[in-house]
Amino acid sequence: MSRNEFVARLRVENIGTGIHFTALHLHSFYAKTFGYRRGQFPAAEQVGDRTVSLPLSAKLGDEDVEDVIAAVFRVLPS
Repeated sequence: MSRNEFVARLRVENIGTGIHFTALHLHSFYAKTFGYRRGQFPAAEQVGDRTVSLPLSAKLGDEDVEDVIAAVFRVLPS
């Protein structure tokens, strides 16, 4: 399953996600300053392209955490 599909399925389950980790060389500063481009660091790109931030907050109660965990298990293929 692609990251986009995973995020979309969690959205249907009313679980918000974020994309916060991008391979460093793909950030505009490094790309412009050093000329880095996609394909130069495939391992970093693979991690960045697959990483999703799940809800994380000190305000999440135990029930909220259980809701996120249950939703992840529901949307992942068995």
